[in-house]
Amino acid sequence: MEQFNCVDTDLQPECPARMSESIIQVINQHGDTSRLVVVRVDDPDQPYLVLRQQDWADGIGWYTQRSVEIGSEQLGPLRCTLQACQDCQSGPIQLANRNKKQLSAARRQRLKIVS
Repeated sequence: MEQFNCVDTDLQPECPARMSESIIQVINQHGDTSRLVVVRVDDPDQPYLVLRQQDWADGIGWYTQRSVEIGSEQLGPLRCTLQACQDCQSGPIQLANRNKKQLSAARRQRLKIVS
């Protein structure tokens, strides 16, 4: 796990107190030329995650195309969303069956209300 620390020196008086970054996961995409890097930022005020989309270029190396900060209040809902998406990857047939069951239940409820 890589870790980067902000060093408090005379050259960097604006450096926040002991802010550090740790790479949690690197997910390769599109072969070896693109990746998603999950980084934990230990901010003294409140830790958060950063997702960095990076590409590779000869002569430059890895560089960040875009990044998204995810605050601690967003982690719970994001985890639930990702879990739901993972459940959906089990196959389109199971998802279709689940939709059929929901539609069937909705029809029964409408019939009860109408009659």
